[in-house]
Amino acid sequence: MGNCRLRGLICCTRTVSCTKHSCDTFFSFSNHIVEYWYDLHNRWLFVSGHSIPVQYKHINNDTNNEWIYHSTTNALSYYKERISQIYTIGWLSARLIVDTCNQHLEYDLDDFLSTFTIGLHHTNTLIIPSLPIIISCWSIQSKQWFPTDAHIMLRVIDSNGDEQILTMQSPVTFRLQHQK
Repeated sequence: MGNCRLRGLICCTRTVSCTKHSCDTFFSFSNHIVEYWYDLHNRWLFVSGHSIPVQYKHINNDTNNEWIYHSTTNALSYYKERISQIYTIGWLSARLIVDTCNQHLEYDLDDFLSTFTIGLHHTNTLIIPSLPIIISCWSIQSKQWFPTDAHIMLRVIDSNGDEQILTMQSPVTFRLQHQK
């Protein structure tokens, strides 16, 4: 009699375990479908006070976001207001220069910048993204990341044909052009 109860308990335990595993698998699968459907894995938030962007799908609470980057469309948007105008950066060419303690790397940003857009609400004063945010968008797009102690510069040919060298600490020295 006791042996029969033990077998029944083992059978129930297995059934519950299999059911739990099946539910976990289903919920995991459905979460991936939701992420894919809403394209959450390609949205990145720039949270105030943080140095790197965070994927949208990894945030569960209300954060103080300023910018959101959508890597599928290569579009950066100011998060706090409704978008009314789309802009591009008026550089003719840009080259990223990265120096670490043991290597010197250079990357051409022209292809990235040719499709990169910035969505803003048009007011008398435009809120312009910082250079580190733009470089982070390129890093997301290209999947190229650098150590925090790397010296990063940007060699730019602006819309006037003048060459500029910008560092991550440089004040914003570019103009946005309304996309036509």
